[in-house]
Amino acid sequence: MSASRTPKPPRVHKHTLVEMNVPVYRARRDAALARALEILRRDLETGDEKHRLAVYARCERLLDEAIHATRRTLLSHDAPFLRYLQILHDTVGLNHVLLRHAHVLAKETKQLAQFMQTQTAELREIDNDFCVSEKQLRLCIGRLLAFGEPLMSREADDRQQRLHPDDLRRYDLARREYDAYYRHAELPAAAPPAPDGRALAKSLAGC
Repeated sequence: MSASRTPKPPRVHKHTLVEMNVPVYRARRDAALARALEILRRDLETGDEKHRLAVYARCERLLDEAIHATRRTLLSHDAPFLRYLQILHDTVGLNHVLLRHAHVLAKETKQLAQFMQTQTAELREIDNDFCVSEKQLRLCIGRLLAFGEPLMSREADDRQQRLHPDDLRRYDLARREYDAYYRHAELPAAAPPAPDGRALAKSLAGC
């Protein structure tokens, strides 16, 4: 009697939209996340408040892109990788808000004190609290970034194991497109849209 073998999980039918788009959306997610991690590691502890505001704004947008692309590849939205992205995104966003409020208070303390009928010293204390909190949360972001590389490495191993050779080829083609886009796009509030995943998936399907 032959030894029993553990059956492989059934593959989703090749022509379902979810599976057809997985290589492209994984490439989009990985490119956006890699760029966000690179910027945060390089720029988070450099420059003044104005520079950090720009860093937070840009990385929030990049992590938005990564979360959007991840959701397009999942049948369940409770995957650990998605949770990690959400925690990092929300922590970066919280620091963005804290620093923005501190920036406003520092510039408009006198006017706000008159409007709120309070002492400027009280507003300066709040401003200081915002700054201290932002500094503490930068440490949290640094710790979260330490998880990034191992996660990306595990995702790469998983991709090699789960994706079929043609899907890996399409992933590599899409990844080059998105790496180029996220490296050169400044991602302002009204940034041009990233290459559309469905359109890119269709074009790569014929490659």
